[in-house]
Amino acid sequence: MEWGNLKDSIAFAGILAAIFLFIFGFKKRKEIIEMIRFKVDVHNQFFKKTLMVSGLFFITLSLLDPKILTGFIPIKEKGLDIYFLIDVSKSMLSEDVKPNRLERVKQSILELLDLLPGDRVGLIPFASDAYIQLPLTDDYEMVKMFLDSVDTEMMGGGGTNIAKALEISKDSFENAGNGERVLILFSDGEEHNEEALKAAKKLSKIRIYTLGVGSLEGSLIPELDRNGNKIGFKKDSEGNYITSKINLKLLNDLALSASGRSYTLSLAGNEIHLLYDELEFLKRGEKKESQSKDYFRLYQFFLGFGILLFLLGYFYESKS
Repeated sequence: MEWGNLKDSIAFAGILAAIFLFIFGFKKRKEIIEMIRFKVDVHNQFFKKTLMVSGLFFITLSLLDPKILTGFIPIKEKGLDIYFLIDVSKSMLSEDVKPNRLERVKQSILELLDLLPGDRVGLIPFASDAYIQLPLTDDYEMVKMFLDSVDTEMMGGGGTNIAKALEISKDSFENAGNGERVLILFSDGEEHNEEALKAAKKLSKIRIYTLGVGSLEGSLIPELDRNGNKIGFKKDSEGNYITSKINLKLLNDLALSASGRSYTLSLAGNEIHLLYDELEFLKRGEKKESQSKDYFRLYQFFLGFGILLFLLGYFYESKS
């Protein structure tokens, strides 16, 4: 036997106990339904109290939702397989998008997770290198936990290597289902070579959606100390401040090369809803079949028996 509502019912049991003490604290109670009372010549009220306590006990048990496992029900769910490719290079600290580019990306992913209907998602952060931080899963709470730890200190070197992230994501889909395979790339697109586009064209049956973050005017890149406090802005080898700008052309070309679309994150934030609308049209394949437990609930029997015992005790009258 299992119990389905243990936590909430412990508090309710305390209320029942208080009611029990209140009833037995009454010295003078009105006589109710005198005709259904039955009188037994007993010299103590032990039996009466035992009936009422037992009744309250079974009533409390009924609130715990007692149930017996009778079998399992197979559940077939459908969904997409999606990897979020997250740029964590130093340029993602730029504040032309508030609070900064990386934080805006993380907010957007959380917003998208709230919309997705149970699709499997994974995380691949990248800078000069890339790795699978979280494989495909439908446990969104775990996704949010890992996403919270994403920052620009995850990768040792600087720079943006989108090509590396695309190559890793290609291999990570080996154990995916038969639905559409999707890459959602969040980046400012500051890769200064053509390797990313070459890598994108090698992807087979994988769609790429890009969400650019940053401005065309560009922004300085904050320099942080070990505690995350801003101590200045990054400079090049000649002492000039480095300005980071979004590369919309590269992001758009990447999306077009893999049957996807390109968006730019804005203050309004409606791009996430537009992206979600796009994903809704994609084929969702069957995920691994899961099972749901099938129970026969017993609370009504415990409740009925408890009420019966309590009423018998309440209307039981002893006299010396």
